[in-house]
Amino acid sequence: MSTRRQEGRHFAITGASAGIGRAIAVRLGSEGARVSLFARREEALVETARLATEAGATGTFVHTCDVTQRAQIDAAFDAAAEAQGPLWGVVANAGVATP
Repeated sequence: MSTRRQEGRHFAITGASAGIGRAIAVRLGSEGARVSLFARREEALVETARLATEAGATGTFVHTCDVTQRAQIDAAFDAAAEAQGPLWGVVANAGVATP
């Protein structure tokens, strides 16, 4: 079985700046995917992009946004599709906590 089974596929990942989102981005990258990374912290997203590239991602795209703001997430997905082509999948990893 090929370890690059996601090659040519484009995934968007919310909450990609740390934790599970970062781990998913690196894993998909290691399988040859293109990854578009969304979160609020640009510096952390850039680090995730670097790690995904080192793992083997065929393309990375970083866009800061707040997933609680519809206009921001719409703009992020549009920009990702323009930069890396149509999406194959979305990992909705960002969460919102309310007291």
